[in-house]
Amino acid sequence: MNRRNLQRLLLCVAAVVQLPGCYADSVTAPEPTLTTAGAFIAVPFEPVLPGGAAGAAGQAGQSGDADGVYRMIRVLAVFDVTNDLAIFHFQYGLVGSLEEAREATKSRASGPPPPVSITSLSSLESLEAVVVGYRSVTEEEQDAIR
Repeated sequence: MNRRNLQRLLLCVAAVVQLPGCYADSVTAPEPTLTTAGAFIAVPFEPVLPGGAAGAAGQAGQSGDADGVYRMIRVLAVFDVTNDLAIFHFQYGLVGSLEEAREATKSRASGPPPPVSITSLSSLESLEAVVVGYRSVTEEEQDAIR
């Protein structure tokens, strides 16, 4: 290799080293949705009274009131079924507001993962469920549905 080619090679290498990170590093991740694995979702709580009727507290989330009671769930996986999406999730208990729900997503649960439950996307949409956070699903959490 002659001197001129060596200089060109070194200039090319120097230029590549100066480039910013890869394209994926510079793109912001999309906002999680009701079907994003790892999404934390606040579902307006609808207690069921004897006889199957929803109690008055169940109406808090549907009216758009942020001061209702919410059931926290975390999406593990989503599967396409005949006419809807089946959402496999963990249930994490109840919170008193959407702000409390957002705060709850920042702490990691200790111990083994809770049991897996299944709901449908149409059910979450009809209850006006809200995505309040996201954290990628761990291997241990994925094992719960395998």
